[in-house]
Amino acid sequence: MVIRKEDRSVELNTGQYINDVFSYFLKNIKKEKIFISMIPFVRNIIEYAEGKTADDYLKLTSCMHIKHINTDTSKILTHDIFDLYKTRFVKSK
Repeated sequence: MVIRKEDRSVELNTGQYINDVFSYFLKNIKKEKIFISMIPFVRNIIEYAEGKTADDYLKLTSCMHIKHINTDTSKILTHDIFDLYKTRFVKSK
């Protein structure tokens, strides 16, 4: 892990997720920062697996980009995204 200090020097430290960051994220998916950071990651997985027209891809895109044309954005609830994660990652249940 690289840390830039206020004096503009750089410090190299051992990262806390050196082995498997994904397992850590799945175990802690209810933490706000992790929950939010998973949105673009899961969206990209769906894009590669199913394409940009998949419903789940579009839903996560709506979470990332509020569009005035898209009225679905304001209707998406946290539990909707948790349910989406659960269908994609069995370990997040």
